[in-house]
Amino acid sequence: GLGYHGRESAVRRRSMAMHAANAACEHAAAGGSRTCAPSADPDEAGIFFAAGKMHAVHMDGNELDVHIKDAGNKGRGAFAAVPCATGRWVCTYIGQLISLEQTQTLYTDREPEYLFDVGNGCYLDAQDSTHFSRYFNHEQNGTLNFTVDKDAQAVNFFAARDIEVGEELTFDYGPGYWVAMRKAPADGTDTRSFELPHANTRPVGPPPLVPRTMNQLSEAAALPAADARLCMLRGLEFFGACRLPSGDVEVPFGLGPNAARQSVQPELVDVTLLHEALARCIADRVPG
Repeated sequence: GLGYHGRESAVRRRSMAMHAANAACEHAAAGGSRTCAPSADPDEAGIFFAAGKMHAVHMDGNELDVHIKDAGNKGRGAFAAVPCATGRWVCTYIGQLISLEQTQTLYTDREPEYLFDVGNGCYLDAQDSTHFSRYFNHEQNGTLNFTVDKDAQAVNFFAARDIEVGEELTFDYGPGYWVAMRKAPADGTDTRSFELPHANTRPVGPPPLVPRTMNQLSEAAALPAADARLCMLRGLEFFGACRLPSGDVEVPFGLGPNAARQSVQPELVDVTLLHEALARCIADRVPG
């Protein structure tokens, strides 16, 4: 099944990015966040969901036809039932909209399996969802890309390349997930090394730094180069960086559709470039 993206504690960090948390969630609970489940029925469009209900945002067009079946050492997975062209919208991630505080209450004795950070201190939790997006597994060079809309608190998946009938729908959970979880991906899904001790134990100590403010960016910049690079890549993932089929990471230099983006090699990229990209994202997130 899917994993976890961006949790700010010892909870799982799942690969798919990331205002005040309480205000955002209270706004959603009051009906202030307009959401609707993807459906072929136009009468269902525009339904308002309170926080804690299954939450999704409608995109034009129909969801991809998908089969759920065994995916070998990954458990169950989602597979294309029809051909899918590059760039086609596949679906929106369906889950319960909850706050960080709620995740800590719900998962006191186990790690959540299906959290996706949608920003503003809120998460989509597909633990109880029956939607096929719950079954997207990890693959370094997956068949899917995703975008996170923080205003709508939504995650949308698109085909990263042409997908044939029977191919599994997968995406890269990102290096931050595996480092934070201290475990390795399923065999055959990733060429990168994530060899860390005590891979099957809960992380001990504070969560890894994900720079989202200028103060946090300064803290990251003071780390040794290798640690600073990894830390800033986590921050850029938060702001929408995505892994390309080549293994490079496309990082944004700011937010919004007109922001410049640049492909970099995650293991070799100059920390100064990552610092510049992250600083622009932070500045755009908090104008003035």
